[in-house]
Amino acid sequence: MDPLTVRSHFEVDYVHSYAQDTPFFHGLAQKKLLGSHCPKCAYRYATPRAHCLQCGGATQWFELPREGRVHSWTVCYFAAEEFLKEVPFTLVLVEFDGVDTLFLSR
Repeated sequence: MDPLTVRSHFEVDYVHSYAQDTPFFHGLAQKKLLGSHCPKCAYRYATPRAHCLQCGGATQWFELPREGRVHSWTVCYFAAEEFLKEVPFTLVLVEFDGVDTLFLSR
């Protein structure tokens, strides 16, 4: 028996809000990379976080250092259909002095 296949066209307009991460993207537009800092427990995230994963406190923005170290990297040869034209691309984990987590970037 052949598998049942259903084909249908699906088109959706998405409305996307960056919500609490908006300052991160405004920072990028100003050539600044912003991380999140918890004033309650002093944990520092290299990525946007509205609340600390360690203590639950509200976080504040801080500018990440201009230089860091490559912690790990990989080359991706596969991607979702909308990103196939960008293959291959490199993913990198960056480690910053004084920051407790890593930053994932292309």
